[in-house]
Parts: sequence; C-alpha cells; structure tokens
Amino acid sequence: MDDKQEAQGMMETMQLMQKRGEFCDIFLLAGVERQPAHRCVLSSRSQLLRKRFLDERTRDGTDSVEIDGLSGESLQHFIHFVYTGSLGKVELPFWVVDQVLQVAQNLEMTFDKQTVLEYFRQFIQYSQFKLVLNLASQTNIRELRDFALGFATENIAEFMVEGRQTFCNLQLEELTDILSRREMQEISPRIQAKAVVLWCINEFHQQVECLDILLHYVTVNRSIRGHLLAEIQRLIDSDAEYSDYLDLIDCLFDNDASMHDSTFKCDSVIFITGGEGENSEPSDRMLLFDPKENSIVHQTHLPSKCLDHSATVVNGKLYLAGGQRSNNSKSKDSSNQFFSFDPDTNEWSSLPSMQKSRSVFSLVALDHKIYAVAGKNSQGSLASVECYDTLNNSWSYVSHTYTGLFGHAGTSFCGMLFISGGVVAGRHFTYSLQCYKPKIDKWIHMAPMTHKRAFHSMCTVKDKLYATGGNTCDQSGRRVDCDFVERYCPDSDQWSFLISMPRPVSLAGTAAFDGKIFVVGGYSGKRGQKFSEIQRYHVKRKQWSIVCSLPATVMRLASCSSKS
Repeated sequence: MDDKQEAQGMMETMQLMQKRGEFCDIFLLAGVERQPAHRCVLSSRSQLLRKRFLDERTRDGTDSVEIDGLSGESLQHFIHFVYTGSLGKVELPFWVVDQVLQVAQNLEMTFDKQTVLEYFRQFIQYSQFKLVLNLASQTNIRELRDFALGFATENIAEFMVEGRQTFCNLQLEELTDILSRREMQEISPRIQAKAVVLWCINEFHQQVECLDILLHYVTVNRSIRGHLLAEIQRLIDSDAEYSDYLDLIDCLFDNDASMHDSTFKCDSVIFITGGEGENSEPSDRMLLFDPKENSIVHQTHLPSKCLDHSATVVNGKLYLAGGQRSNNSKSKDSSNQFFSFDPDTNEWSSLPSMQKSRSVFSLVALDHKIYAVAGKNSQGSLASVECYDTLNNSWSYVSHTYTGLFGHAGTSFCGMLFISGGVVAGRHFTYSLQCYKPKIDKWIHMAPMTHKRAFHSMCTVKDKLYATGGNTCDQSGRRVDCDFVERYCPDSDQWSFLISMPRPVSLAGTAAFDGKIFVVGGYSGKRGQKFSEIQRYHVKRKQWSIVCSLPATVMRLASCSSKS
C-alpha cells in the first residue's frame, strides 16, 4: 500500500467515525443544525480553522464553531467534503454546491480540484453554465472556469438548443471566450454562424450591434463573412423570424461550397442506411449524420433497396450485408449480397457474397474481420455464423450459436463478440447473452438480461455494453415496447437498469459516438407508428434527448458510426 492509499484509507476510517460520533471533539454549527467532527481533520484541511482552534475555546467546556455562509441543509455535505475532498456521487442542488465550495474557499481549505471537476463533469447542466462561471469567479478556481468554457464549446450545438435561454443570456465577454477557444475554431463554420446569430437575435434580448464583431469569429474568409453579414442585415431590416435566419445560414452553406472552411472535415459520421420508409416499401437512401452538429450532412443511395439488413465499419469504410428486398416476403427473398462504401470517394464496391442469405441478423466487426451472426431466410431461423476477412476478401464459417435465432442484437468488446436476446424456436423471446471468443472459436453463455428482449439494439461505450429499445413480453406474454435501457459489465458479468427511453422503439438503428448512444427512427407498437427522430443517450449525464429529425419516418434500418 502506497502513502496515498494509506492516507485515503485513514480518511475513510475518520469519516466513518464521524458518522458514528466516535472520538469527535468538536461540533460544527450551521443554522439550527449541529454535527460532530474531529478537530484534527478540520485542522489538516484548513489553516484558518487550525489557528482558530488553537486560539479559541468556549468557556462552557463544549467545543463548537459556527461555520459562516452555510445553511443547516448544507452542513452535512460540507462535512463530507472536508473528510473526502469530494462533493459525492449523487447530484446536489446547485446552491448546496455553491455554499460548500465558497465556504471551503473562505476557510482556505486544501482540496483536489480535479475531484471537484469530476463532480461537474458528471452533473453539469446547460441551465447551470452561468452559475458555474460565477462560482469559478467567486472561488478563484480557474480550472472550473476553463472546464465550463470547454463544456460549452464541446457541446455548442446542443447548448444552443437545450440551454437556449442560458446561452442567449451570456455576457458578451463570456460568449467571446467560447468563440475564441481553439476547439470552437475547429468545428463547422455553419455552427459558429448559428451561435453568433442566436445570441445576437433572439426573443430574450437583442444585441444586433455586436453582429459585425462576432462574425469575425466565424472561420470563413473576409468576402464570405461580408456576404453573410449583408444577408443577415437584410433579414433584420425585414423583421424576420429567428427560423428565417437559420434557414438562410443553411441555404448559404448548402449551396455554396466556398462557404466551408477548407480546413474543416466531417471526420465522424453515423451512417443511416435503408429501412422501411413512409410508404412501407424498402428504401435505398443513405444519410450521413454528423453527431457533433446533430445534423444530416450528406445524402446518397445504396446499391439496392433493402430492409432488415445489417451494417458495420472497419477502418472508416462502411460494410453493408444481407436484408430483404421487399416488405411482404417473410424473409423469403433474404439476400446474401455484401457491399462496401468509401466515404472519401463516395463510391460503393461489390464484395464476395455471404455464403447464406440473411435478414434480421447481426453484423459485427472485430479488428479486420466481420462476423455475420444467425438471422433468418427462406429456410427459417439460422444458427450459422460466417466471418469475412477484409485482408483476403473471403468468407468462412466459424462456430455456430447455441440455437437458431433472429431479431437479436450484437456488439464487440475487448476482442470478443456479444449477442443478446432475439427470437428462438421461431416465436419465443429470449434473455440470453452469448459471447464468442475468436481465439478458441467458441460461444459461451454469459449472465442473461433481466428481461426477454428482441428487435432491439446493442452497442459498446467504453467498458460497458448497452441494450436499448426493442420488444419484450408482459406478464400475459404479449409483445410490448421495451422502454428501459440495460447495461452489461463484462468484468463483473452483471446487468443493471438505466433510465427509460423517452420514446421506446423497436427495429431502430443504433450507433455509439463519443460517450453517447444514438437511436435512429424505429417503431412504437404502443402508438402504432414509425418515428423519424434521432434520440440520444448521454452516458455520463444519464440523459435522453431528441437531437434531430430525419426527412421521413423509417424502421427496420441499419446504422453504425465511422468512429466510436
């Protein structure tokens, strides 16, 4: 055990004794609240308290000290901060955090600022952005201000939507601090321009006089900036609605290639492929969604119409396999076709076909290999698994799953392939989680999900696997929408529940990017309708939000990210 671990263990013991009231030799007072504590712990954290303890003692024999600036409700949280240096793992009211940190600053307490930042990384909300900036200023925690500005910059597109009022009420200096950051200069000029316009022209206040100055932060050349300013001024003179300004910016950037800064590249996209469209027929449309801007940035076509297919990415290239070519065949016309798409050239290539036709199956990438797992075709449910080697451009069979299944979901983690749920024996939903280990060419049963689930999605975020949406069975055995998210930890082989989806869907597309899960389109059995929205789950904040709408409703599609 090193010195740091030993010190941490000692403080944990002291905290436990404080909670039990053991060997406490002083009381802290705040409002009507009174909590025992250890003088030695308080003195080690604050030289001011140490000096006060040495110089002052009450004359009635009971040692106590009143903590100015704390309410009774905040006292226990302050004591937790003193003993652990942490604000805790549960979100607190912001005013409690504010009091604790300001009192800590007033008492000149020593604490690990990175631990404080970890709390804000987990719980900060857009509506609290200005509060965090003010707290950073009042407590002189420069790292907290830098974190808040970085948070706003990293999530600027979401900030403008979800925290619109807070964004619009920023001070000019606060906005320029955001716009001038290096990270902001590297994002799309379209988003930069929308940020400037939103702040200058909104329903909360008008700052039109700042427009010319702020547009200089948009990374386009001078002539383009002048053109943009003239067009915006024209709308101002015509008393246009805010939506008209956004339409103008989109139109300018969509129709004039020179509006894009030559250094900007959309290096991360989510591919949204095929599916059953509004007319219930298979689609050949492919959309490229930018998860940083939360917008569709490109549209093209697949080699053929398809639904119930699957897709994955290897080395930046999209691979698309199988599926059906019609909507009423019950997998009788399942395909074994296999294609790749290169985003750099915007071209499709035909590759060797799978050895079996498959639909409603999983296509999962592991290193340079791609695994097509189970599914369904005219012969019924499949248990076979075949592997495509991108290096030698060929397919070969590997060990099959324990039983034939379709409607399952798959993902990869740490050199292993995981398959969850699905339909077995033609009609029964399953809880199962199967793990394939390529090194030994063997499938292994892992801990089952807490509920039966099929037609759902699965993806990997850091060291956890997430199962979203799909259908499950109620107590009477009926097929119903599955609204809860389950998380699987491979290290402990355990599942846990997470927050429910705002719009539970099955047969949706799903992709993970930068700690977020994007659920695309899908179908709600309860509502009896398809959806066009893209729902996003922020893993760290444990929050769902709707970030974009597709041009049309879609289900039975396939989605994957070019970069996880």
